[in-house]
Amino acid sequence: MKSMIKLVVVCCVLTALSAVRVNAQETLFRSTAIGSTPGQIIGGVLSGGAPWQVTKARISLSKDGELEVSLRGLVLVSTGVSPVSQIAASLVCGGSGGAVAATTDAFALSTDGNSEFEQQITLPSTCLAPVVIVRAVGANGPGAFIAATGFNATTDSSGN
Repeated sequence: MKSMIKLVVVCCVLTALSAVRVNAQETLFRSTAIGSTPGQIIGGVLSGGAPWQVTKARISLSKDGELEVSLRGLVLVSTGVSPVSQIAASLVCGGSGGAVAATTDAFALSTDGNSEFEQQITLPSTCLAPVVIVRAVGANGPGAFIAATGFNATTDSSGN
């Protein structure tokens, strides 16, 4: 009987821990991404000086502030390669006229435009019209954005 009670208690504890893990990873925001075009401004950040494209992207933000970014084929339209070797992601609240609320550290971007990273960011208490912008990182830190969450009506959700 005691071993049965122990088994029930262990099962309850494991179920509770699973629920906590699921709750901590609740997704607040999930999107694909598109490349930038010159002359755009989002959250006070200017886009890069040349058009960029994204083959496939997945960006999500969890309730606990875990920002996950997966990019494939983030390259210049003109050359098909990325001259940028480091990127960061910024959460913008308030849409294109909003402001940057948080930015990740710099992460590597391959010449074929691939990068995958996740980092905890501090979330504001509210964020109306969230946008995540992917920014080129140089000697002075994050600069122009080269991609942003959104979609291109000529591609499907997988980037094809």
